[in-house]
Amino acid sequence: MISRIGQAVKDLKCVGPGELYYRTWDGVLRASGLYKKIHKPGWMSDEAVLEQFGGRFTSRADICHYLRLRKNVRFFFLPEDRDLYSQVLNKVFCQERETLLHAAEKVLEHQFELLGCEYAFDGDIDWHYAGEGKRWPQVHWSKLQIGDGYGLGDIRPLWELNRHQHFYVLGRAYWWTGDERYAQEFVRQIKSWLRDNPPEVGVNWQSNLEIAIRSISWLWAYHFVLRAEVLDDDTLFELVRAFVHSAYHLERHLSYSWYCMRNNHLIGDATGLALIAQTFPELVRARTWKRTALKILYGELPRQVYADGVNWEQAVYYHRFVLYLYLQVVRMEQLNGGNVPSWVWPYLEKMFEFLCWVAKPDGRAPLVGDNDNGVAVWLGNEDVVDMRPALATGAVLFGRGDLKYAAGCLAEETLWLLGLDAVERWNRIKTQPLSDTLGVFDNGGFYVKRSGWEPGDTYLLFKNGPHSMYHSHADQLHIELAAHGHDLLIDPGTYVYNSEPQWRNFFRGTVAHNTVVVDGESQSVPHRSFRWLETAEPLEVDVCAGEHLQWVCGGHTGYQRLADPVIHRRGVMSVLGEYVVVFDDFTARDEHHYEFCFHFPPGVAEVSGLGCQYRRDDGAAGLVIRPIDTDGMNFDIVQGREEPEIQGWVSYRYGVREPAPVFCARGRKSGAWVTGFLLWPLGPETREPKAVECKVVSDEPKVLRISHGHFVDLVAYSGEETPMRLLGRGLSTDAGVVFYRSDTDGKLSCLMVMKGTEVSVDDLFSLAGDWRYLELGLDGNRRDAFLQGDVSGEVVLNSGVIENLAVGDGLEVRRTTAEVWVIGKQTG
Repeated sequence: MISRIGQAVKDLKCVGPGELYYRTWDGVLRASGLYKKIHKPGWMSDEAVLEQFGGRFTSRADICHYLRLRKNVRFFFLPEDRDLYSQVLNKVFCQERETLLHAAEKVLEHQFELLGCEYAFDGDIDWHYAGEGKRWPQVHWSKLQIGDGYGLGDIRPLWELNRHQHFYVLGRAYWWTGDERYAQEFVRQIKSWLRDNPPEVGVNWQSNLEIAIRSISWLWAYHFVLRAEVLDDDTLFELVRAFVHSAYHLERHLSYSWYCMRNNHLIGDATGLALIAQTFPELVRARTWKRTALKILYGELPRQVYADGVNWEQAVYYHRFVLYLYLQVVRMEQLNGGNVPSWVWPYLEKMFEFLCWVAKPDGRAPLVGDNDNGVAVWLGNEDVVDMRPALATGAVLFGRGDLKYAAGCLAEETLWLLGLDAVERWNRIKTQPLSDTLGVFDNGGFYVKRSGWEPGDTYLLFKNGPHSMYHSHADQLHIELAAHGHDLLIDPGTYVYNSEPQWRNFFRGTVAHNTVVVDGESQSVPHRSFRWLETAEPLEVDVCAGEHLQWVCGGHTGYQRLADPVIHRRGVMSVLGEYVVVFDDFTARDEHHYEFCFHFPPGVAEVSGLGCQYRRDDGAAGLVIRPIDTDGMNFDIVQGREEPEIQGWVSYRYGVREPAPVFCARGRKSGAWVTGFLLWPLGPETREPKAVECKVVSDEPKVLRISHGHFVDLVAYSGEETPMRLLGRGLSTDAGVVFYRSDTDGKLSCLMVMKGTEVSVDDLFSLAGDWRYLELGLDGNRRDAFLQGDVSGEVVLNSGVIENLAVGDGLEVRRTTAEVWVIGKQTG
């Protein structure tokens, strides 16, 4: 009884008054059986279906004849264009043909690999299969418990099967080849499903979102096979009947999603309802359904998508999922003469931009936040982790040469979504390589730093944003790193949702991310499968981007709940794509235990006296991690551990996990503390960093001397409480962050200082003023200099050596004497 009361108190803490009311009402409707009266089981009669069309039709044959020939509704493609599509597809995407047909054969054989589960059915597909001869009960959906209440495991893989997204494979294969077997298989499966899943009965009517996604799959399949001989009037009529039932269910149960699942679920439900209404405007409820759905979709877009284009759920794959739900609805409106508000398109364009930035050099997106491999539509052969097809679609939709560059080639999905002329439109777009190397998404809390946009360039992701209640992970200040064409530091993924809570909480907990765990606690406290009792909120993020390096610094409130509150701030410096320095700054009063985690992909990792070295199994890339502090610290590698605590796993696909090494650095420290790590990527030919030496020159502030090749770099960070002064090599400053590069003879080539008012280097020069950051580059003889940055007011440069000074964009300079320049913001 006490545990139930405690659980109820926690539940109440996670919901607002509206959700509390509706969940209470939902429980009453379930317990009383009223849901069974609202959502009546069983198919409506033929007469009732015909009445849904306002009495326009008198028989099955009448309505089917009309639907096959009507011209008043435009889908993404026209059924009569099948031969034309076949020609273009086989010409433009000929290399994809065998992959598609192989996948289609698997569907014909009723073999499916879905979310870590393999399904193989000799005869008809069992749409309620739960494994090992078990089945989900076929009772009214309101009486079901999907949270493993029957000991049947995670429902998500079975729902994936019942989303019928393999219909896209059959439909595409049919249009590519004209082989009637694929249309015949669709008809067999849809008849089997409709027979075994009467409305409102069984687990496949339990979730609004599953009904919506399944309806979307059916709509595409409907148009793929509408002119096929095998689609007889009886089957077509039964499918139309199913659309009507699905729409009524969604309409009646939208309030549940509005109050209890107001995230991607609500978007998905409204999308399913909208697309059914757009496809069948002849239905008497179509206008109401569409109006209701569009009101939700347009109302939720600015609520669920930040101004910078990032979806509020803080999960990259849900971002794409929501984007493609919206894309289908607005395209259908566009194709059928509807009025799409002008402000909607910039939101969608920014969502594509975010995918462009967050995608890694090989096109894959990081596994940030929850990921169940869900897609809104499946119109190509690419792996679901590949974002390049989306970028190709965004490039054609918005005429963006930069998205075309990032996409690399036209995607098959683009043809289906945007029409046959997408090929010509793609060819007309001038490819435009991206010049920026820092992507800042302040609203969403994603910061991406790149050395360039080629496959082998360095990619660094820094995560510090708002925490959503549903699909966020406890990942504030998490970083990911890729270089030389391969991942080096990763987010381990999601694994499962509705079963094995210990695994669910590991993968979404802080310990499964490349950040810091304090006193063994997660930054945010999980509750149930999709809720959080406490959430770590971000502190202000500071971003500085120069020509030679980029700096991002943020923090979070997650550990303020401790008896002795701890503030964790992290600054990440990326230097010329060569290496990364991470500074961790802790503000506390008492002693705390700190655990720094670095998650690698599967490979080999070893601890040495200087830190850790990781190599991929194929030796193609690696990473050296050098801790700034070693006193009182313990280092080890953990891989594939289940007891006493889970650690050392990665889940690249939902439902599948595998061991992967994690470098863990642990120590106890009292009071304020600044520490950090040097991260040095290794190429395929590099066994060790070439002549790299990393020494802590000063502890307050932290000053590192990094010798590598022909350069010596001083990297300094003062923390929140320690001012800088003399740092070595004649450098004196009050800046909070410093990067100073010189050659082995001591000749300065680059200096970057952030948040300061003065800096001087021996008798070379001095700078005085107020700036957020300044970067000064000098040529070999130190007579020509280039200065860029973000200044407040005027900055005075005094030098008896520099003869010529140029400044970057947004700045202007005037020379007042032979040795004095005044730099300020550009005016006019």
